[in-house]
Amino acid sequence: MDRCVKIRGLPWAANKGTIIEFFEGFKIKKSDITIDIQGGKNSGFAVIVLPSAEEQERACSELDKKTIGTRWIGVSPAELRRGGGGNRRKQEEAEAY
Repeated sequence: MDRCVKIRGLPWAANKGTIIEFFEGFKIKKSDITIDIQGGKNSGFAVIVLPSAEEQERACSELDKKTIGTRWIGVSPAELRRGGGGNRRKQEEAEAY
């Protein structure tokens, strides 16, 4: 998926609406966003699926190191990994870390 970005540094209270506001000018919707939850709380990481590889590049160049409130947000291409054995899914997924 050459059109996914990962973001890090999200405020703990951030939700999908916060991310959509941050990505103002990009065509994303709530179903394009996966927020990493650990222990029932936002971990500060999320993965966003963008409409194209060009939009992925634009998001990385325009949004990296911008802020939400007082926190700077890192935006970078999401790396792909394959699920492992056992009960893990064996399909490509965007890495959230």
